[in-house]
Amino acid sequence: LAGMAKLLIWLVQRFFPRSWSYPWRQSLANLYRPNNQTLVLMLALGLGTFLITNLFLIQDILLRQVAASDSGNQPNLIFFDIQVDQNEALGQLVHSKGLPVYQNVPIVTLRLKSIRGREVEAIRDDSTSSIPSWALMREYRVTYRDTLINTEAITAGTWVSEMPPPADTVLISLESGIAEELQLGVGDDLVVDVQGVPLNARVGSIRRVNWQRVQPNFFIVFPKGVL
Repeated sequence: LAGMAKLLIWLVQRFFPRSWSYPWRQSLANLYRPNNQTLVLMLALGLGTFLITNLFLIQDILLRQVAASDSGNQPNLIFFDIQVDQNEALGQLVHSKGLPVYQNVPIVTLRLKSIRGREVEAIRDDSTSSIPSWALMREYRVTYRDTLINTEAITAGTWVSEMPPPADTVLISLESGIAEELQLGVGDDLVVDVQGVPLNARVGSIRRVNWQRVQPNFFIVFPKGVL
């Protein structure tokens, strides 16, 4: 832009249109007079044009990313925290309006208690640990089911669909991102606190999840029959 401004000044000086009317000659002469602001104005106009164009490009990219390829099977509204005694009534209300329910997903909250035999508090306080505190101390919302959904794919291990109780150790599936943050792999053991009840778990599989789809996705998925 600075080069274009200097080129414009040179061209006006080199090929000054002396036959033009006075207002035009006065305006063009201001481009190269001492203390002119031609360079600053060109930079401002160029930067403004770039930012406006960039906004339209980003908007187009975002719209393409969120556009569902199979919009006929995608929800446009998600309800969370529906209690057990509210579930049936809400389903009837939705169906009475002629609308489908694509997923009815159970959600359970838990926290991590230990990883590979070490308490999460000890890992958090260990200055040599690179596991982020948010991943150790957060409350996880998990689910249980016997099948993968269309936003998931197994990248390591084996998917376990069902484990009837009692089971000493439950095989769970971790999302690849949280598995990397917690530095967990297939076969690693951990203990989770399910609303005050400790539960021994082992990583049975790692999943890749498409978080851009408008539907509930989870860091941790339990097999059916455990929670």
